[in-house]
Amino acid sequence: MRKLRQQPRKGLLKTKKKLENADIKNRAAPEGEFRVIGVDQLSRVVWIEDTVDTFAKAKEIVDRLRLSLDVVYYVHNDSNRIIYDSKKE
Repeated sequence: MRKLRQQPRKGLLKTKKKLENADIKNRAAPEGEFRVIGVDQLSRVVWIEDTVDTFAKAKEIVDRLRLSLDVVYYVHNDSNRIIYDSKKE
């Protein structure tokens, strides 16, 4: 039996700023801010979902967007460290 891929909600994969794989420096948030990065696990497309000023806002965005099974969202700080993600545990 063929497993059907869950379709994301309309607009969920809307790319705000697509990143090339070699452009790792742009994943780091500006100083004192947090950046939410989306990664489609099937197509390997990476994009910036949002940049916010508090970790609480970034975490809220990731938790709200956690609906898709094929997309993982990461919160990066200004040191380019992943401090939170949407992976199911």
